[in-house]
Amino acid sequence: MLPKLRLLHPFFMMGVVPSTFDPAAFGSSSFEGEGDTRRLQIEAKEYPGIVQGPWGEKSKIRTTDKGQVILDLMWQVDDPEQCKKLNVERIPLQRQSIFLDLTPNGGLDMGPFKNSELNKLRTIWGLNKAGVKWAFQDFIGKPGKVKIVSKPNADDPQNPYFNITAVTAL
Repeated sequence: MLPKLRLLHPFFMMGVVPSTFDPAAFGSSSFEGEGDTRRLQIEAKEYPGIVQGPWGEKSKIRTTDKGQVILDLMWQVDDPEQCKKLNVERIPLQRQSIFLDLTPNGGLDMGPFKNSELNKLRTIWGLNKAGVKWAFQDFIGKPGKVKIVSKPNADDPQNPYFNITAVTAL
C-alpha cells in the first residue's frame, strides 16, 4: 500500500501571495530585521515525495547561458520524523534538475539514449508508452521515492547543497 502523501497547495510552497500583489511595488519596498543565512540541514536519504506546481507563466523549464534546456521539478518530500527532529512543519521543497535533449527544430528528442532521466520518471508514472500523450503539467501530483544527497558548498561549507539524484516508484 502506498504511503499517504500530502499535496500542498502552492501557497504553502511559496507563502501566501495576495491577489493584489504588485511585484514592482514589492521590489521597491524597504524591509527591516535580521534574517537567517542557514539552510535547513535535512538528512541525506530516500524520502517519499510528490511533484508540486505551480506551472504556467513561470514555467519550470529554463535555459542556461550555454543554451542547455533544464526541467526543474519541485518535490515536496514527506517525513514526519525528520520534521519533528528539525522542528519544522514541513521540509522545504527539493529541486530535481533534468537536462533535456531537443531536436534541431526545438522539439523533445525521443531518439535512442536521449532524455533518459525524463523517460525514467515517465516510466514510473505510466507515461512512457507508445500512444500515451502527456504534458509536463501532468507531472504535478505524481508520487515517487526521491534520493536526496548532500553536496559540499565550497563558498559556504556550513550550508551544503541538497540534490535529488534518483527517483524510483513508491
